[in-house]
Amino acid sequence: MNKYNLIVFLTGIFIVSVVCNINGAGSSDTPVSGSQQFYNDAWEKGGHSNDDLPNKINRKALTEVNHRGCLVCHAEQRFVEWAKMDFATFNLNSSSFSALPEGKGKAVTCNTCHELESNKTPTHKDPLLRLKGDKPFELMSGFKVKEYLGRGAICMLCHNSAQGAIRDSADTILRSARTPHIPAQGDVFMGENFYFVEEKYSTYHIGSIDNTCTVCHMGSTLLGTKPTDHTFKADFQVCLDCHEGEFDPETVQNELVAEIDVLKKSVGSAVGSFIQIGLDNGQLKLKNVTETGREDRDITSFPGGKVSDVVIRYYHGARQAVNLKIDGKPYLTTLDQLESQGVKLMSTAQGQVIAKVGWNVIMLDHDRSGGIHNPSFVYDMIYASLKKLEETDFSVITLLKK
Repeated sequence: MNKYNLIVFLTGIFIVSVVCNINGAGSSDTPVSGSQQFYNDAWEKGGHSNDDLPNKINRKALTEVNHRGCLVCHAEQRFVEWAKMDFATFNLNSSSFSALPEGKGKAVTCNTCHELESNKTPTHKDPLLRLKGDKPFELMSGFKVKEYLGRGAICMLCHNSAQGAIRDSADTILRSARTPHIPAQGDVFMGENFYFVEEKYSTYHIGSIDNTCTVCHMGSTLLGTKPTDHTFKADFQVCLDCHEGEFDPETVQNELVAEIDVLKKSVGSAVGSFIQIGLDNGQLKLKNVTETGREDRDITSFPGGKVSDVVIRYYHGARQAVNLKIDGKPYLTTLDQLESQGVKLMSTAQGQVIAKVGWNVIMLDHDRSGGIHNPSFVYDMIYASLKKLEETDFSVITLLKK
């Protein structure tokens, strides 16, 4: 190889190296030495790098049609397909998508969110995201986002409750105690899909932060020229970048979490009252389930006993469940499988209130911000839910009107 060819060759290697660094990151004007490794290391520490999850879901999708829609957010291949459909909303139980070949599900990588196939070079100002966030779009949680979210819009496509819009009115009857999808940050951020709240409103961060989710969850570095943090893990310093001297964000979160815990205990107490009525009359039945999703074939009947430690929670298949103890022995059962005095919990007025408050509680659990994504709204929702629990008499069982 002569000197001229060697120079051309080395120059080509340099250009490819730089482009790969930028393409892999999709977020920096000036790639720094080792920046590709920086992005890779961050991505591996975050929740998007889990290769097991798309393949676990895909194994179910191979035999069960109602799991195929889940792949649009959990497998890169189907998300890219979805992008070509302009992210049209659809029923997750539909057969709009097929399963992938066994073991071929890809985790959420750079190419999931960024248009790497366009052969354009991403820059700090133009990361070539598949959803620009510059126009209204609809979510699988059943509401339309009309506000400008910028780069945060692509996050909200999958970070929402994904169960369609709830119908929050006095005569709404829930046939089953379902739960929001994990995760559900979009609903909390926008103040949507909660029961008992009179006024629904989005966080004040919309309008004050151009690119919403990404600014706080990528280390505030979108305000500068540093490589962005692809762990997507926010910390309190991010809050202080804008709010220093105004309040202590950790204190705000701790206060919110304390109020959320009050709500959890209150709804747990309400479930406990229903159970205790059955125990006192020797007419309690439940189906014990396991953490792995296996259910006992037989319904367990209890001639008496004392219930304690009732905690509402999410269970497999987007169902509400409770951990509880009867005479000190632990059980796990779904709300749909609780029966007292020959009456199913969901067939009672009390059960309806419990399931709706349970939905609210689990939505906050699935938000994972301790309420800090939308503090004012979360406080309003907690107080409205507590008020509904206080207004309901859980010392009796009232059958729903047919």
